[in-house]
Amino acid sequence: MNELMAEQSLEEIRTVDICAKAGVSRQTFYRNFADKYDAAIWFMEEGAWHSVRQIGVTCGWKTGHRRLFAFVANNRGFIERFFQMRGSSAIGKTVMERTIEQNFIIHYREQYEAATGCAPDEKIAFQITAFAKMSIECIKEWQSSSDPDQSEEYIDIFLSAVPRGLYDALDIADRPQDAPEFAFPLTTLVAGY
Repeated sequence: MNELMAEQSLEEIRTVDICAKAGVSRQTFYRNFADKYDAAIWFMEEGAWHSVRQIGVTCGWKTGHRRLFAFVANNRGFIERFFQMRGSSAIGKTVMERTIEQNFIIHYREQYEAATGCAPDEKIAFQITAFAKMSIECIKEWQSSSDPDQSEEYIDIFLSAVPRGLYDALDIADRPQDAPEFAFPLTTLVAGY
């Protein structure tokens, strides 16, 4: 998908082209994904799984976001085209972004509940939703700059926007033996299928 998206949008790419480029049959593709949009969302979710989904589980906020920014930086072209979809199809840009946003909300709610032993109250639930929306917009803007800042200072500034109740609930010391540093280039995924 990444190679194909260098020349055309995801809407224009056919599943048969993805399969040919990846060297897999359509049957194998459809065994794993509902459609090409599902595959793109899966890739984005894999990035989240190895970064922000680990906050409060195996790492703290800074490490989780350091990994997230590394994932975005290593896959800028794909992610930029993912967020630039024209929306000409039935599952266009609004649905793709909404899905990623909803997934962030679900992830943070699950992580909060696992860390505290209780579901987020109304205040924390609102904070989670607001932070998820802000995160997606900031990541879109950050990755589209000519030289995205990955400095510790930038990560600290980004994290200053995390609602205090959510931050405190998921703030743990890193356990590096459980979760190695993460770069996750797209080519690794394609080779795995």
